[in-house]
Amino acid sequence: MLVDYNKGRQVPATRNLVRVWSGDVIRVYSDPTSRCTEDSPRVLLGQVAGLDPSLPTLGGVGCIIIEFVTDGNEERSYGDAANLGDGFVAQVGRFAPCSCGEFPCSTTGMCQCGGVRWGWDCSFTDHCLGTSHIVVTATGGPQRIASSYAVRSGLLRSLQPYPNGLDCHFEINVADGGDYVVFEVEYDLETSFDFLELYSGSFRSESGVILYTALTGSSSGRYYIPANDDFVTIRLATDSRGRRAGFSGTVKSDSFDRPQPTCDPGASGLFCEIPHCIAQNSVVKRMGSTSNLNPSYHIGRVVSNMNEGVPVSSTCAWPLSDVQPPYSTSDIRLVFNHPLDLEPRLDLAPGDKLVVQSNAGSVEIFAETCSSDEDCGGVHGWQTGTCDVDRGSCTVKTAFDISSIDYGSAQAVLVTDRSDKDQIFGGIDFDAFFVQSCPMGLEPCEMADDGKCVDGFCICGGGIPCSCRCEGGGGIISELDAGMIVGIVAGLLVTFLSILWWYRRRKIQRSRAQKAIIAQKEEELDAFRNSVVGMRTAATHYMPKMASSQESSTSNDNELVHTTTPLQPPSQRIQWCWKETSHMMTIHPADMIVGDPVDCWIKYDLQKSMELENAFQLYSKMHFQQYSKISLTKYRYAYPIPGYKVDFQDMIQTKEETGFQREVLRLVEIVGPMQQSERKEIDWGEVEIGGLLPEEISSEPQMVLVKGDVVQISSQRQDGWAFGTKLHHEDEEVARELVRISSKDSHEAEPNIFTDTGWFPIDLTEIPTGEELSLLQKKVGDSGSLDPPPYWDAVNDPSVVQRTRLGRHDDEYQSLIKAFESTLKPPKFSKKVSILNVERIQNLAMWQSYVVKRRTICFRETGPDATSSTEARAIERFERHWLWHGTNAEVMDKIIQQGFNRSFCGKNATVYGKGVYFARDASYSAWPTYSVPDKRGHQYIIACRVIVGEYCPGVQDALTPDIRDPSNHTLYDSTIGLLPGDTPDNPSIYVTYHDAQAYPEYLIEFKAT
Repeated sequence: MLVDYNKGRQVPATRNLVRVWSGDVIRVYSDPTSRCTEDSPRVLLGQVAGLDPSLPTLGGVGCIIIEFVTDGNEERSYGDAANLGDGFVAQVGRFAPCSCGEFPCSTTGMCQCGGVRWGWDCSFTDHCLGTSHIVVTATGGPQRIASSYAVRSGLLRSLQPYPNGLDCHFEINVADGGDYVVFEVEYDLETSFDFLELYSGSFRSESGVILYTALTGSSSGRYYIPANDDFVTIRLATDSRGRRAGFSGTVKSDSFDRPQPTCDPGASGLFCEIPHCIAQNSVVKRMGSTSNLNPSYHIGRVVSNMNEGVPVSSTCAWPLSDVQPPYSTSDIRLVFNHPLDLEPRLDLAPGDKLVVQSNAGSVEIFAETCSSDEDCGGVHGWQTGTCDVDRGSCTVKTAFDISSIDYGSAQAVLVTDRSDKDQIFGGIDFDAFFVQSCPMGLEPCEMADDGKCVDGFCICGGGIPCSCRCEGGGGIISELDAGMIVGIVAGLLVTFLSILWWYRRRKIQRSRAQKAIIAQKEEELDAFRNSVVGMRTAATHYMPKMASSQESSTSNDNELVHTTTPLQPPSQRIQWCWKETSHMMTIHPADMIVGDPVDCWIKYDLQKSMELENAFQLYSKMHFQQYSKISLTKYRYAYPIPGYKVDFQDMIQTKEETGFQREVLRLVEIVGPMQQSERKEIDWGEVEIGGLLPEEISSEPQMVLVKGDVVQISSQRQDGWAFGTKLHHEDEEVARELVRISSKDSHEAEPNIFTDTGWFPIDLTEIPTGEELSLLQKKVGDSGSLDPPPYWDAVNDPSVVQRTRLGRHDDEYQSLIKAFESTLKPPKFSKKVSILNVERIQNLAMWQSYVVKRRTICFRETGPDATSSTEARAIERFERHWLWHGTNAEVMDKIIQQGFNRSFCGKNATVYGKGVYFARDASYSAWPTYSVPDKRGHQYIIACRVIVGEYCPGVQDALTPDIRDPSNHTLYDSTIGLLPGDTPDNPSIYVTYHDAQAYPEYLIEFKAT
């Protein structure tokens, strides 16, 4: 649509109505040349999409060109009556020039809004729109540009995300004739889909733009963008789905007052500031590992990146025509310094590839997907014919020749798409050489002057790559005289004696080295043994006997094993779903579709599903208690997504703006008991059945043992009973089966037997062997990892708990109390609190148990090759400190001595599972229900470190978390409870089911009035 309303004057496009679906866009341009023809240069004023987006009036010089572009999706098939008239309505008219308020006005009458305001009068700040014109000079200081006025560096992830379908141009005029623009930026974009593109030149100039590089993902940096015709353009382009925070940066001009450096292989940019290839690159003149070849035949080295991995969704080119061949030839040789490492793909599928191309044709090299050597059948001459099963791709030869190349136009091009599995790939690193024709035609390499075969290709005399054939080994000797034979025999004898002497010497050296390694390992194990307090190993299986089952017969134990029912299967899994329109099912990932795709049920994401379930539980509770209809209406509706309402009575989701409705479904998956065939078989002859606990500890927890378990003892009695926590489970499935069996005849609803902590007979354990120590050491790390925190006082006796009172002016005290009091505010907590005493709890054995559990959970994230930084990130993700736990004076001492056992710490609440409860806010735990006042009115709350790990929504009265991995019955580590205003990333309540998951770090004694 071409609107020539007032040729040569300012023309606004005023938005009256815009309602276009995702994938359809409205593009509004102006023509600054006033030619107003279809092929005249255009300035983008704005790209518009969405339903009723917030937009300003757009203004341009000359004429307005409006393009309405739609995709192939017919939105009418949605059946949404309110949106049958989707499209747009716009008005065009004249406006007064220079209506800019505080902003300067250009000679054309347009307002110069800078890089953080938009619209014809610079009043729009929600997000970038169209083309921003910025003038920079070397002396004028940096100019700010951003995806919205509000976004600033350092705050990107906390802001409102940018809209879909953006196309923003920041046209930067280098007014003082500078050579380049310095762009300092922090960005957070949807990886592989949304880009910040850096160009030399202007889109509206006749010479156009040259892509410098494109940024995606989340990072920051400084980039030097070459100016072309005194212009640089920065473009933000976003797709129709997925949004992030955007970008914020500054631009200024500069000139070449310093020599440009020679970049290291893999680095790019004017000043080597980019650690990977860009759109146009130069080959490196220094050879890689192929220094045995003649440098006169070296075209250059091509390296895609340094250590960050190959860039995704990019195209990088290297010219191979800058060097003229020393003779007439049309072949080149690629010699890889490192194996080609690109994302594997099928032969004919799109994806990552290296293309060597010229006017004479092109060759594509890629990592072809395979599962065995049969998939690598040698169709491509650059393949070895073998499959690298670990990488899942056919291996590429380390060297190969490419023929029929036109040197005048030859270039290497790396094309990558997005990484489908978020993996990092090494990219390409090879040297390119001219190939000389074989002096003897196509004769064997050995026939050429000093010819030799390397990596299957011929190198002629002088290190010149040549095209002679390589078949077999080196030269052939046809005749030998007697003198030569004697010389050869003598030489062989001397060589044999030398090798014999060298072998014996080498064997002695290796023996000494092995002894030194063994000695060092023994010293490390001794240090590790000494660092762990009270460590023992289970010498046999052990199963406690409950007092209520002492009359039961054990004469037919095998029958007992195979006929009892499970003690505590996970009960159910909840998933909320909404019903999609049938023809739109293809846009949803397979893992978000529930059941048969024909049924059109789509999952809500985890956060929305949990919010709906919590609201539904509250509605069900009120409905069950027969509240009045007026009161019940308050709980009937939930709002999981802004603008949408879910009705629990009718199970309908309604879009409030249009009234459009969809069905919703609450899917309840019952997780049944473990089948007999899935249970661990136990040799009953290897199981010791214990006696009854002494009466004074008969109500305390007991622990089963599996032969090989490593246990840390925290308390030991004279009668042979010990209390401990497991550092290593030899076989947790066997342990769970022993718990199930030992609880079979108990009359208690919740038998007090656990797999990981409790009392056991110490005579069924022994001192760990070196092999068992080594196994635990691999799991834990070196002995230093079990050391107490550096802020502890000296540990006088590792077997005794120390309680250190903190002074009011100590930094440690102030930090703790600040965290404690920060949540004790109305309306959650309205009482005045007086701090009476604060103690640090130093229980080394319990601390070490906690560290081992933390390392075990973090190991799933870091793997065996964890570095200090990856482990720190895993701890940051899985550990919380501090969480709060209210207690009373009686239980408090048990917690300090033995930890958070569920038998005496999980009595107050079961709504999110029968475990130990911890609160994010002290205001929750400080209530008298949890922090029970003693006779003096004093209350007690414990500040805890808790390793929450992977968690799921809690289910009332559940004895364990839900199943995380059904293939091996692995459970989640914790459950959570959401209170109003919570999200799954920041819940109010955490519930743990393993005693070692929490360490009681500080005890606060206070009084509330």
